[in-house]
Amino acid sequence: MNKRDIDYANAQAKALDAHDETKKHSVVTTDQLCPDCKRSMLVGEVLEVNEDGHRYEVDVKCKSACSPGHVFRI
Repeated sequence: MNKRDIDYANAQAKALDAHDETKKHSVVTTDQLCPDCKRSMLVGEVLEVNEDGHRYEVDVKCKSACSPGHVFRI
């Protein structure tokens, strides 16, 4: 795993930790700096999907949209 993947995975974990279980959808700005542009924070959008054995889908992107993000299914 390279540093970029680790940064995105850390942002995903922080967004999921901050997600309020009573909500079906939340958007969380993390304290992870984007590894691509190095000027904006990563944002995690958490959706409760409850399908195919996955409870959450977390879409992590740069706040300034400098590059495509990662989608994690948990």
